[in-house]
Amino acid sequence: MRELLDRHSIRPTKTLGQNFVIDPNTIRKTLAVADIDPNDHVLEIGAGAGSLTVGLAMSARKVTAVEVDAKLVPLLKEVTSAHANVDVIHVDALSFDVDAVQADSVVANLPYNIATLVVLRILDLAPTVRSLTVMTQREVGERLSAPPGSKIY
Repeated sequence: MRELLDRHSIRPTKTLGQNFVIDPNTIRKTLAVADIDPNDHVLEIGAGAGSLTVGLAMSARKVTAVEVDAKLVPLLKEVTSAHANVDVIHVDALSFDVDAVQADSVVANLPYNIATLVVLRILDLAPTVRSLTVMTQREVGERLSAPPGSKIY
């Protein structure tokens, strides 16, 4: 994956808070935690370079991979081209119709600056989603799981 990113001259950008998941162990752990059913339609938000997308494609009936970075979309399409069950959509996760996807599960590697907004948006606007697996910074996870009124809520 690193060679592919280098070949396309792609580096994570700070403005988008990018952090590409390329470690095979992290991908395996994420797939294990997500516990994708073979009949699931998975919405992946922040598909990035497609490493996790490929794993999801091998586990699910269908994957809709959402990516906001226009530079990554051609790379993502290249990486997933062997998987007919993957649809790549170039759109901002904060503005597209998440309910229209009709996903059963969501898997996301979210940047700090939008993580809470994306999670709350899915919980509010996507009633078909029964499973949400999100990778983010520890601080975001602690805030999301904090009881109302606590110092970090």
